[in-house]
Amino acid sequence: MDEATKLLIGTLSGFAIAFLAEPVKIYFENRSKLQHLKTGLYKELLFNYIICTSAGDYPDRVYSADAVEQLSSVMDDCYKNALKNDMHLFYQLADANSISLLEGYVIPRIKNTARNLLKHSKKPKVPQELKNLSETYIVTVLNLFTRNYSSKQLLRSITSSSVYREMTNMPKFQETDKLEKAKTNTSHSE
Repeated sequence: MDEATKLLIGTLSGFAIAFLAEPVKIYFENRSKLQHLKTGLYKELLFNYIICTSAGDYPDRVYSADAVEQLSSVMDDCYKNALKNDMHLFYQLADANSISLLEGYVIPRIKNTARNLLKHSKKPKVPQELKNLSETYIVTVLNLFTRNYSSKQLLRSITSSSVYREMTNMPKFQETDKLEKAKTNTSHSE
């Protein structure tokens, strides 16, 4: 084989390998970005969950002016950033609709209601709407974290063991966990 043929074969094989490797590289980059996005969103959900649960004593939910101030500090920065910069990745998440409901509707309403109360009253009393929104947020986040094994594992990795134990001792979390174990036992026995 002459030198030109070797050069041509080498060039074509290099091009073919690069052509095939690029989609694989993009796939793994997007998968990594998706995992980082999910982790960031779950950390934000967890932060807001902690604020909502500590605003009152669960399950009695006795709110005070301090609780209103605390509720005004809920965050939605990661969610907004995800929609602005990584919308195509965000909607690949299995939990995208639930996260959109929480971060796009419930959190802004909690934040705005709490801030308006603080602005217009020195000792605000918490309206029922704020209590209901906070409860909705708490229950939905618990459902979100109990949906599947990977969500539980992510929760365990981003939170302290005491917060994880507290969340998993919530009645809703235990119900879902028992159902999941029953399904697993049924599938193994077949």
